[in-house]
Amino acid sequence: MIGRMDKIGNTILTFGNYKIDLYAILAILATIANISAGTIICIAILFFNPLDPITTARLISLGAGFDALDGKLARRSNTSNRFGSKLDTAADQITFATAPALIIWHLLIDTNEIIGIICGLIYFFTASFRLSRYVMAPTSGYFEGMPSPVSAYFIVGWLLQDELIVPIFGFSTIFISLLMISSFPYSGFRTLRSKFQYFYFIFTISLMLLTNFAPNSLFGLIGDIWIYYVYYFGIIGPFHALHNINIDRSNTE
Repeated sequence: MIGRMDKIGNTILTFGNYKIDLYAILAILATIANISAGTIICIAILFFNPLDPITTARLISLGAGFDALDGKLARRSNTSNRFGSKLDTAADQITFATAPALIIWHLLIDTNEIIGIICGLIYFFTASFRLSRYVMAPTSGYFEGMPSPVSAYFIVGWLLQDELIVPIFGFSTIFISLLMISSFPYSGFRTLRSKFQYFYFIFTISLMLLTNFAPNSLFGLIGDIWIYYVYYFGIIGPFHALHNINIDRSNTE
């Protein structure tokens, strides 16, 4: 193993013909943290010893935070890292597709196991499709379909409810699943050009931090906010994204 410094100060580590820098290593560690959070939730539910709702919510939120972090670190890396990219895809599949689908099944199993299986599978397949489409056909400046981490927070919001209204929850899971596979555009965080994007960024980061660090007594309120906020973003978000896309097109003409 040979270490040297590149022109912008990143440490480049060489393993035979394979090169990786410090940012790439940190990105992989963040991805491993993301995949660990989702795996813990899945194992707990599959072995019929699910974690309490607050711990589950914190793990999903931590996974989303590490997912955002590994992307920023990877973009600062000067080396091409196919392993890190594949690991990131696997992490998202576990934390934002498999874990929420199992949460849906767990919430509905006592009421109607068949409905729980159907709703869980619909969510799983649509979230998987959404993640695959993002990898195969990435977009520039916006997301096509509701981002899967946002959808996972939506499921977390229902998990934190004291009393689950099954028909509304079932409809909500299908609604959010359809938004994930839709062609509706949604704004991301990479570029902030409008008041809506700034509001979305600040509010989302604040709510994520609350989900990670707020006292347990606030989690009922946090769950309510996530549900209403994702509904708002899911319905209103495409109009703001289309507005920004039209502005960008007019500026380039």
